Amino acid sequence: MSYITFNHRPFWAILLITCVAMMAVALFYQYSLGHEPCVLCVHIRAWVIALGLISAAALIIPSAGFRVVSFLASIGVIGMFGENVTDLWLIETGRKMGSCSWSAGFPDYLPLNEWAPFLFEIGGICGQSPEMLLGITMAESLLGVSLFMVAMFLVSLSFTIYPGIKVR
Repeated sequence: MSYITFNHRPFWAILLITCVAMMAVALFYQYSLGHEPCVLCVHIRAWVIALGLISAAALIIPSAGFRVVSFLASIGVIGMFGENVTDLWLIETGRKMGSCSWSAGFPDYLPLNEWAPFLFEIGGICGQSPEMLLGITMAESLLGVSLFMVAMFLVSLSFTIYPGIKVR
């Protein structure tokens, strides 16, 4: 029986599809439902796009070495994504005091908000994410997606390190 590890194309395809779906939902909520993103949401978008680009490259380039590097880079990106999502959720639930800046905070050498304002322009306030399906807020759903990605990476890593694991 073969398992999906980070050395297999389906792993990267699932990750890419997840990133595309997250951006599609974010843009639908912004442009169709009128929910403007806050600074944390804009940073989360940047991490999602970075992860999508890494996934697309790993999907296209068949080198095992490149996929190892992509996997390690993805771990860092998912870590930063998870940190921003956790901050958003903590602010939304009142467990963390926070205030948003109206400055995107991107470095001078990577002013994403100037290059692509339709994706990275701030217009909302932190802690007020819209409600989605079943009464779950966007921050809560992003928390769930980040946990899914962490689980996916841990399972893939365990099957890579221990290829003889038997699952019953």
